[in-house]
Amino acid sequence: MIYKMCAGRLPQSDSDLAFQPTMSRLENTVTKTDLLRLGKCLVDIFINSYSNAPSVIILDCDDTNNDTYVQQELALFNNYYNEYCYMPLHIYEGLSGKLITTILKPGYRNKQANIARLLQKLVSYLRAQWPKTKIIVRGDSHFASQDVMDWTWIQPDVDFITVTLRSDAYCSS
Repeated sequence: MIYKMCAGRLPQSDSDLAFQPTMSRLENTVTKTDLLRLGKCLVDIFINSYSNAPSVIILDCDDTNNDTYVQQELALFNNYYNEYCYMPLHIYEGLSGKLITTILKPGYRNKQANIARLLQKLVSYLRAQWPKTKIIVRGDSHFASQDVMDWTWIQPDVDFITVTLRSDAYCSS
């Protein structure tokens, strides 16, 4: 109110001095569809980085906690990390190190939640571009949910490797 009075405006009835900050406006206009399109755009950039279809790619999946310090949407308490956080899922190509996509997930989510569905969408999109490429999904042991294992088992040219906390490797083929 004092700023409005210093600018010669009435505190209660005159218009505001400024609009909502640009980042807040951007944050509030992004929809779920926009986020899906952004994720697809990242995958397209990855695909277009190759001049020819690779013979094999490794989908290296890893999520990480991203601590938050202010009340932000979907930043809820995660018991494992004892923090309020987001749990973004990052998927890189394991041989080249190239980013394939990243997906923002709420911090309270179980690490296995929706992983199979996300992998199915990603693999079918990659498969449409590269029908003969062998795809290996690699992730920590929490990615070895029953739905992921069942799905990879029936897919042609899709295998799964998981690493346990003891660094033992298990493979399906």
